[in-house]
Amino acid sequence: MMRYIHCIIIILIVCAVIPAFSAVPPSEWSVMRQADWQTNFYDVAYADQTHACAVGDSGAIAGTADGGKTWSAQSSGVKSALQSVMFIDAKNGWIAGTGGVLLNTINGGAKWTQKKINFKGKITDVCFVNAKTGWTIGNLSDSTGT
Repeated sequence: MMRYIHCIIIILIVCAVIPAFSAVPPSEWSVMRQADWQTNFYDVAYADQTHACAVGDSGAIAGTADGGKTWSAQSSGVKSALQSVMFIDAKNGWIAGTGGVLLNTINGGAKWTQKKINFKGKITDVCFVNAKTGWTIGNLSDSTGT
Protein backbone atom coordinates (compact mmCIF):
# COMPACT_ATOMS: atom_id res chain seq x y z
CA MET A 1 0.00 0.00 0.00
CA MET A 2 2.82 2.40 0.90
CA ARG A 3 4.48 1.76 -2.46
CA TYR A 4 1.21 2.59 -4.22
CA ILE A 5 0.97 5.89 -2.33
CA HIS A 6 4.58 6.77 -3.25
CA CYS A 7 3.81 6.13 -6.93
CA ILE A 8 0.78 8.40 -6.80
CA ILE A 9 2.81 11.15 -5.11
CA ILE A 10 5.52 10.91 -7.77
CA ILE A 11 2.93 11.06 -10.57
CA LEU A 12 1.31 14.14 -9.01
CA ILE A 13 4.70 15.86 -8.68
CA VAL A 14 5.57 15.12 -12.30
CA CYS A 15 2.19 16.40 -13.48
CA ALA A 16 2.72 19.61 -11.51
CA VAL A 17 6.29 20.18 -12.74
CA ILE A 18 5.85 19.49 -16.47
CA PRO A 19 3.57 22.50 -17.11
CA ALA A 20 6.11 24.77 -15.39
CA PHE A 21 8.75 23.79 -17.98
CA SER A 22 6.41 24.40 -20.89
CA ALA A 23 5.15 27.78 -19.63
CA VAL A 24 7.51 29.65 -21.97
CA PRO A 25 7.61 28.18 -25.48
CA PRO A 26 11.04 27.95 -27.16
CA SER A 27 10.00 30.58 -29.70
CA GLU A 28 9.99 33.12 -26.86
CA TRP A 29 13.40 32.19 -25.44
CA SER A 30 16.20 34.75 -25.72
CA VAL A 31 19.98 34.65 -25.47
CA MET A 32 21.08 35.93 -22.07
CA ARG A 33 24.77 36.14 -22.96
CA GLN A 34 26.55 35.42 -26.22
CA ALA A 35 30.00 33.86 -25.91
CA ASP A 36 32.99 35.64 -27.39
CA TRP A 37 33.94 32.54 -29.36
CA GLN A 38 31.95 30.23 -31.62
CA THR A 39 32.50 26.51 -31.10
CA ASN A 40 30.65 23.31 -30.28
CA PHE A 41 31.02 22.30 -26.65
CA TYR A 42 30.63 18.62 -25.74
CA ASP A 43 31.05 18.39 -21.96
CA VAL A 44 31.26 20.48 -18.80
CA ALA A 45 32.39 19.55 -15.29
CA TYR A 46 32.63 21.42 -12.02
CA ALA A 47 35.78 21.13 -9.90
CA ASP A 48 33.94 22.69 -6.95
CA GLN A 49 30.91 24.96 -6.45
CA THR A 50 32.38 27.87 -8.42
CA HIS A 51 35.10 26.47 -10.75
CA ALA A 52 34.23 24.58 -13.94
CA CYS A 53 35.55 23.78 -17.41
CA ALA A 54 33.68 23.17 -20.67
CA VAL A 55 35.44 21.43 -23.58
CA GLY A 56 34.80 21.39 -27.31
CA ASP A 57 36.03 21.59 -30.89
CA SER A 58 39.54 22.69 -31.91
CA GLY A 59 40.96 22.23 -28.40
CA ALA A 60 38.53 24.72 -26.88
CA ILE A 61 38.43 24.97 -23.10
CA ALA A 62 36.24 27.55 -21.37
CA GLY A 63 36.69 28.07 -17.65
CA THR A 64 34.65 29.79 -14.98
CA ALA A 65 35.59 30.80 -11.44
CA ASP A 66 32.24 32.36 -10.48
CA GLY A 67 29.79 29.50 -10.84
CA GLY A 68 29.18 30.06 -14.55
CA LYS A 69 28.35 33.77 -14.57
CA THR A 70 31.42 34.50 -16.72
CA TRP A 71 33.58 32.20 -18.84
CA SER A 72 37.04 32.72 -20.33
CA ALA A 73 39.11 30.78 -22.83
CA GLN A 74 41.89 28.55 -21.49
CA SER A 75 44.79 27.09 -23.45
CA SER A 76 44.70 23.37 -24.15
CA GLY A 77 47.77 23.28 -26.40
CA VAL A 78 45.96 20.98 -28.88
CA LYS A 79 43.73 21.39 -31.92
CA SER A 80 41.73 18.18 -31.48
CA ALA A 81 38.06 18.09 -30.51
CA LEU A 82 37.88 17.67 -26.75
CA GLN A 83 35.07 15.29 -25.85
CA SER A 84 35.05 14.78 -22.10
CA VAL A 85 36.18 16.55 -18.92
CA MET A 86 36.06 15.46 -15.28
CA PHE A 87 37.52 16.56 -11.97
CA ILE A 88 38.51 14.28 -9.11
CA ASP A 89 38.68 17.23 -6.73
CA ALA A 90 39.20 21.00 -6.89
CA LYS A 91 42.76 20.64 -8.26
CA ASN A 92 42.98 17.40 -10.28
CA GLY A 93 41.17 17.06 -13.59
CA TRP A 94 41.29 15.18 -16.88
CA ILE A 95 40.20 15.94 -20.46
CA ALA A 96 39.95 13.42 -23.33
CA GLY A 97 39.51 13.98 -27.04
CA THR A 98 40.02 12.87 -30.61
CA GLY A 99 43.42 11.73 -31.83
CA GLY A 100 44.06 10.02 -28.49
CA VAL A 101 44.36 13.35 -26.67
CA LEU A 102 44.51 13.08 -22.88
CA LEU A 103 45.10 16.25 -20.83
CA ASN A 104 45.67 16.61 -17.09
CA THR A 105 45.62 19.50 -14.64
CA ILE A 106 46.92 19.55 -11.08
CA ASN A 107 46.01 23.19 -10.41
CA GLY A 108 42.28 23.36 -11.02
CA GLY A 109 42.55 24.01 -14.76
CA ALA A 110 44.98 26.94 -14.71
CA LYS A 111 47.34 24.81 -16.86
CA TRP A 112 46.64 21.64 -18.85
CA THR A 113 49.41 19.15 -19.74
CA GLN A 114 49.13 16.57 -22.50
CA LYS A 115 49.82 12.97 -21.47
CA LYS A 116 51.30 10.63 -24.07
CA ILE A 117 49.28 7.48 -24.61
CA ASN A 118 49.48 4.78 -27.27
CA PHE A 119 46.06 5.42 -28.83
CA LYS A 120 45.19 7.56 -31.85
CA GLY A 121 41.40 7.12 -31.94
CA LYS A 122 38.60 9.23 -30.51
CA ILE A 123 38.44 9.11 -26.72
CA THR A 124 34.81 9.80 -25.89
CA ASP A 125 34.85 9.64 -22.10
CA VAL A 126 37.24 9.68 -19.19
CA CYS A 127 36.79 8.63 -15.56
CA PHE A 128 39.41 8.79 -12.82
CA VAL A 129 39.07 7.60 -9.23
CA ASN A 130 42.21 9.38 -8.01
CA ALA A 131 45.06 11.43 -9.49
CA LYS A 132 46.74 8.40 -11.10
CA THR A 133 44.08 5.72 -11.66
CA GLY A 134 41.45 6.04 -14.34
CA TRP A 135 39.81 4.71 -17.48
CA THR A 136 39.03 6.03 -20.92
CA ILE A 137 36.63 4.77 -23.53
CA GLY A 138 37.02 5.42 -27.22
CA ASN A 139 36.58 4.41 -30.80
CA LEU A 140 39.57 3.43 -32.91
CA SER A 141 37.64 3.62 -36.20
CA ASP A 142 36.85 7.33 -35.68
CA SER A 143 40.35 8.82 -35.53
CA THR A 144 39.52 12.33 -36.70
CA GLY A 145 41.95 14.21 -34.46
CA THR A 146 45.27 15.82 -35.25
